[in-house]
Amino acid sequence: MLPEVESLQVERASWDSVLVVLHFEKPASLAARPILPDHVVVTLFDAHYDTLYTGRDSVLFVPDGMLGPNEPVLVEACGIFGTSTVCEQRPIHASPKRIDSEVVVTYPTDSEEMARGTYRLAPRLRRARFGASDWEDVEGLIPDSVEALVRVLDTEDSGLRVPMRLGGGRFDLRRAEGYRDYRFYLMSALRERGEAEVEFRLITKFRNGPLTVGSSVVSVNRKSEEEQAAEVSLLAEAAGNVLLRRLSRVSSNRRAYVFVNEWEYLPDTRRYRAEIELHWKPIARRNWRELVGRLEAGERGDRARLTLIRASDEARRAWEDEVSGEILELGNLESDPGEERR
Repeated sequence: MLPEVESLQVERASWDSVLVVLHFEKPASLAARPILPDHVVVTLFDAHYDTLYTGRDSVLFVPDGMLGPNEPVLVEACGIFGTSTVCEQRPIHASPKRIDSEVVVTYPTDSEEMARGTYRLAPRLRRARFGASDWEDVEGLIPDSVEALVRVLDTEDSGLRVPMRLGGGRFDLRRAEGYRDYRFYLMSALRERGEAEVEFRLITKFRNGPLTVGSSVVSVNRKSEEEQAAEVSLLAEAAGNVLLRRLSRVSSNRRAYVFVNEWEYLPDTRRYRAEIELHWKPIARRNWRELVGRLEAGERGDRARLTLIRASDEARRAWEDEVSGEILELGNLESDPGEERR
């Protein structure tokens, strides 16, 4: 008569190890007696019934990093008695996991179709800390590709599914099925409210099911490039006024010009970044003073700042007399009709 399993003890010391102890007893008419097998073989199977480990150790390494969130793992312990084998199984689970990622989306980069954009991700695999309530980083395989569900919030838009890669890159929503419906809801929101909130929710398939990687909500407003260029010009003029008041002690007896060399609009933050060039000359002086800086400001001139790039000698001396460092906080820019350009 074959021995019977008296007990199978499976204990977790961590997500990465498990202790397996198997006891047998020999059936008898009056009492069961403990019996030792020739040896015990323990095998771990993942959810696909692929073998993770097989061997005679009682303390086993569990490759938790390569397992999915809460993925079931089967522990099978078999006692070998000559040519006979008696087995018992117990289920355990891998750790709860998630993939955290910073999601930086720049959208749209085209003001007409509002379909193209760029993205940058910084993913890391995390799991619940064993026996605790917080999370920890874990080494493991992260899927190389994700799918972005892109939809216009506060509408009936069901969204687009757009393939992306964890390393970042570019996307074009026109290639996705359902783009026409998406654009209808986007344009409707822009007409009704002047802006729309577009959510980019990133999902990947991680072994045993979908897993949310991260999300980002982008505020979109519809302005033509000409309208944006006009806004930048006004912001540059207002910034020039502030600079002249700070750097030139005489407000009327001077000639001054401000130019925009290049600019870009950052739709995810609704801010402009522009390189501006300020030239001014006091009437009583012969030489022009020149200063080039990087202006950053919101669409309405909020939280403006100027970073010095280069300046002529006299302009730099004026800057250093008034400003500590390379950055001048301009505050909220507003047009000043009392400040004349001559």
